[in-house]
Amino acid sequence: MAEGKYVKIGGVIKTITGEYTKIGGAIKQGTINAIDVAGIKQIALAGALIYSAENVNDEVYRITSAGVEDWHADYVDGKKVAVNSDGESYWAVETDVVKLNADGTQAWIYTGHSATIESIAIENDSGITYIYSGDFTGNVRRLLDGGNTAGLMWSVNVDITFEPPVYSLAVDAAGGYVYAGVGWQPLSKGVWRAAVGTGTFVNIYEAANDVGALAVDMATPAAVYMGDSVGNYRKLSANGYVYWTKTLTGSIPSIEIAHNGYGYLTCESEKKVYKFTPSTGVAIWNYTPALASYAYDCAVDASGNVYVVFRNLGGIPGNFIYKVNKNGAFVWRYQSYVNVKFYGMAVTPGLEAAGF
Repeated sequence: MAEGKYVKIGGVIKTITGEYTKIGGAIKQGTINAIDVAGIKQIALAGALIYSAENVNDEVYRITSAGVEDWHADYVDGKKVAVNSDGESYWAVETDVVKLNADGTQAWIYTGHSATIESIAIENDSGITYIYSGDFTGNVRRLLDGGNTAGLMWSVNVDITFEPPVYSLAVDAAGGYVYAGVGWQPLSKGVWRAAVGTGTFVNIYEAANDVGALAVDMATPAAVYMGDSVGNYRKLSANGYVYWTKTLTGSIPSIEIAHNGYGYLTCESEKKVYKFTPSTGVAIWNYTPALASYAYDCAVDASGNVYVVFRNLGGIPGNFIYKVNKNGAFVWRYQSYVNVKFYGMAVTPGLEAAGF
């Protein structure tokens, strides 16, 4: 059975990431197709596509929802990745932003950063993709994806006084804000916010620890979810009011509000991925792999399946991408080479709060 379904729009082949029907006057997203072939037979919808980089062979990957490599490309020190609903991917590769087309071919490279890029996020604004990249010296850039070129819209330092590393970025497309999670510099640590049109950042939440993970929900106005380097995760208002705080044991390197409305995060030292309720922060389930290794980046597809990078240092085994289903059960694990270490994680169709 084919792993994807496709349609031609305006002469361009695009992946179908969702299918819908009207039931009782309401639009509902389908989770299966069915036809009558000697009884009802299920036809799989287009599966999610998974994107991650590894720094042993210096390659970036696209993997199918069945855990099979779709393609890989050679790039040194890929670190973070974001993906849009068309399967186009945007990679933080040292000091460059690289766009790859859906087939893995290179579309463009942006070389404007002079420090290592620590974070990347994208936004859909009326069909145009904008890219946000944050580096180790506090600079955030907004790029326009012109298809075969990248145009610089603005370049702003989050805090020009201290130039702190920007470890995480998240976009509220409906509200018109980009959020930056900052660390390292004691007087800069916290969550900063800027209007996407201007890039003028203001500090909305002062933190005692590095903010390595950010996410945004679809509320009006959107709430912001942060995870820090000592295990705290919080829900904030757009102005920095703290709704709740929960604490785990160890750094939280990744947090996401998925298309299904639930929250997901990884706790590095606990070696777990969590699903939680955004209104309260209370965990619904957690998963630790049998080959327990440290949990880093995670992403969630439209059906609630979770894809997690579990990684160990040195030559210790346990370096896999895991797929966990919506109930927290193991589905598969993927490794391209023995003990290869993956970095970054994104899944089609992209993040809903960013407009995908």
